[in-house]
Amino acid sequence: MSLKILALTALLSIPLFVALWMLGRFEKRRKQRIVDDFLAYAHAHPASGRNMREMRRVLLPVDLDVWLHATDSNGRLLRGRLRDLSLSGTAAIIGGFRRRLEPGMEVNQAIISTPLNRFCVECMRLVRIGSGPDRHVAAFQFQRIDTAQFKELQRFIGYLDRYQHHETARN
Repeated sequence: MSLKILALTALLSIPLFVALWMLGRFEKRRKQRIVDDFLAYAHAHPASGRNMREMRRVLLPVDLDVWLHATDSNGRLLRGRLRDLSLSGTAAIIGGFRRRLEPGMEVNQAIISTPLNRFCVECMRLVRIGSGPDRHVAAFQFQRIDTAQFKELQRFIGYLDRYQHHETARN
């Protein structure tokens, strides 16, 4: 009898496994299409000739994975996914424990990875922490950033701002 139950369980688990695998593949393709669309738009619409100082804080699309990797003053790794970005700072959904985050703490060598480029902020300060279910949103203010890295940040925000205006006009 237990052999029949085991065989029946195996027969039922195979279609479930295949269905979950296919859903994962579709989700991966969907995210890749969004990244490709973003890259194509950014390439076709350069941000040169625009006054970057007038740009507002831009929200990052949910499906555009922009990651933050940094170390705090104690050498602990801080990782998160960016929620919004401006020329003065960023907000990120941080994984891990809230007790590691203290307002006023400085984070060094923050690397922000985007589909277009990757830039480094030498130092940023945590100015606000918000909590939600199973996540912490931390707002950082840029303290020091290299001139070349700042230009990369400007370029990415320019692309992002134009992309969002294009997407809202299309919908």
